[in-house]
Amino acid sequence: MGKNSYGQKVLATHGGGFHRQGDFKGRFQLVNLSGIQFLKHAERCRGLIFLLDGTNDPRGQYRSLSHELAHYSEQLAQRPRCVVLNKTDVAGVHHVLADLRKTMDVVGISAKTGSNLGELLKVIRRMYDEEDDAVD
Repeated sequence: MGKNSYGQKVLATHGGGFHRQGDFKGRFQLVNLSGIQFLKHAERCRGLIFLLDGTNDPRGQYRSLSHELAHYSEQLAQRPRCVVLNKTDVAGVHHVLADLRKTMDVVGISAKTGSNLGELLKVIRRMYDEEDDAVD
């Protein structure tokens, strides 16, 4: 365990994707985990954010992630989730976004340009607040 350039505690292991855990009170942790390590870590999270690449079969990515979660833990698969489609700045991705929205709620963003990040933050805030209300 070390600290990143923002002074946040960071646990880094090999492989996998990045997972940012925390709340809006300033306690965030960036974790790089793979496979079963990631799933065990995700069990401690209030909700899940599926960040999909809009240029690389996002529906397939979503199916794969959902399958892995359900296979590992049905309880984890039922956690609140937010589906985010990245790369809306790339030609054709808006059509992909429109197609996905026919079957699920999706927030389209561009991490490159910062487009629609405010909407994503609102959705995450609602997820967080709804979970707080459910716990109280």
